[in-house]
Amino acid sequence: MTLHEPHRSRRWARRAAALLLGILAGAGALVWAWNGVAAELFLAPVIRFKHALALQAALAALAAVPLLVARWLIRPGKER
Repeated sequence: MTLHEPHRSRRWARRAAALLLGILAGAGALVWAWNGVAAELFLAPVIRFKHALALQAALAALAAVPLLVARWLIRPGKER
């Protein structure tokens, strides 16, 4: 990125802010849903916000594995 491309940095900042907001909102919704349903109805242990963030990170890593493997296996121009 050069100094003459201010729109790229704004676009990056907007996407980063949206991603952060989505992660925080998702974790908040996960805490609310888990504590409202699982803890109340099924007497499961209550989770805290940090547990919801860790669960989101684990699910994102789990979802990324097949995508990365597929990307690694299907590379145009590479022979095995």
